[in-house]
Amino acid sequence: MVVQEYLDKSAEAYPDKIAVRFQDNTLTYRELRDRADALAAALVERSIKRLDRVAFLLPKSHFSVVAVFGILKAGAIYVPLDHSAPAERLIKILRDCDIRIVVSVREKSADLDKMRAVLPIDAVFCDELEALPRTPRARLVPVETIETDPAYILYTSGSTGQPKGVVITHKNIRALAEFMIPTFGITDKDVLANHAPMHFDLSTLDMYVAIAVGATLCPVPEKLSLFPRDIVAFIREERLTIWHSAPFMLSYIAKMDALQKNDFPDLRYVWWAGEVFPVKFLRYWMQKLPGKRFFNLFGPTETTVISLYQEAERIPEKDDSPTPIGKACVGEEAFALTTEGRRAVAGEEGELYIGGVGVGAGYWNDRTKTDAAFVQNPLHDHYRDIVYKTGDLVRLRPDHAAEFLGRSDHQVKIRGYRVELGEIEAALYAHSDITECAVIPVPDPGTEETELAAFIAAKKDIAAGDVKEYLKEKVPVYMIPRRIVFMAQLPITSSGKIDRVKLKEL
Repeated sequence: MVVQEYLDKSAEAYPDKIAVRFQDNTLTYRELRDRADALAAALVERSIKRLDRVAFLLPKSHFSVVAVFGILKAGAIYVPLDHSAPAERLIKILRDCDIRIVVSVREKSADLDKMRAVLPIDAVFCDELEALPRTPRARLVPVETIETDPAYILYTSGSTGQPKGVVITHKNIRALAEFMIPTFGITDKDVLANHAPMHFDLSTLDMYVAIAVGATLCPVPEKLSLFPRDIVAFIREERLTIWHSAPFMLSYIAKMDALQKNDFPDLRYVWWAGEVFPVKFLRYWMQKLPGKRFFNLFGPTETTVISLYQEAERIPEKDDSPTPIGKACVGEEAFALTTEGRRAVAGEEGELYIGGVGVGAGYWNDRTKTDAAFVQNPLHDHYRDIVYKTGDLVRLRPDHAAEFLGRSDHQVKIRGYRVELGEIEAALYAHSDITECAVIPVPDPGTEETELAAFIAAKKDIAAGDVKEYLKEKVPVYMIPRRIVFMAQLPITSSGKIDRVKLKEL
């Protein structure tokens, strides 16, 4: 079974039920299927075939869901683009994936024109699907997609300045859905938010689980994320039963004291993923919403969103008692290796490895990075058993649940986004006047969130504002350092490397 079949099965079972509700726009399951079929037909007419890559450049809306299933129904692999990212970064992705068709909407025509200036790409517009000639379903020729085919390629930050594309298969997605649905008792009666951007892996969990069971999916308008009270009103008015987001939004709501006691009578679950949730804000949510269930979901993009999970069963008493990231999901294996290469036991720290049904197919078009991160299980050599070397440092508790300690490399999480500091540094080094630079993650004591500081040595005086404007053309907004510090020369260690410890102290 491949994941576009989720839509076909739900359209047969619940043809007139609302599948997607976005502001004043709704699509029933029959309408969503028909729109996806129309898009698939348009792509096939443009000679798209199995395993071709098709990107989409869309603001969050009901069109995003149409794009995903239309591309899959054409047998292609979808590549979601961050519509707010600079054109230079998007062009790198399109070139890396050898993409020739982008699904979009007319309002993004100016952005597409920038890409067309350097790449030979065509566009199909979701908002004009009704004008396309309809292909009767009886005449649609199913594309022979198989479960080991890639379904999507999701690009994350890359240390060299080149984003890297994580390849996730239909089989990986099915394993995710088949774990989540029975574990959380998700049914066609549920109403799920879809808060994360489509180029962020958290969004895939909500979408596939909802469509698989015939539930209603409610994409969250992007502008609401600026206003926590509007998010709270959205949860209430949409009568959501499941909320899933990165912790920054939950923390934002808590800091604004935007919840009422016993708010959201329809809500069953609050899920958070992507980064650490400060305990004081988790306590706020649990005190405001007694009777709701709170889960920490953990997993890198490379292992299909969720690999470990843990329920916060009791309100934490102290701020230094974090909720662990938990134990492995069914079908997954999670273990840690100490610095000596030995399997960590309770009380020991080590690097987290994840194996099992969620492990993706590697990085698109990059065998070197794939071989470095997707490795033979170091605990045995009896048969081929590929596990993902996460770079996450964990400590095992007596109950064998893992606690997250940090990263072993130059990677951080900013508002849930995985950021390679090397990508920002590569962009800075491309500036003709910058001779040295280092980007350092710094905890903000007021918010407990991570922010970035860039230390720069330059040939001549440059204004911090000019550096930020320059970076806007190179990297997404969330990767632009909040603080810019100029120095005559960056400190170095005895081995001649930039002294990042000293910079962090500064």
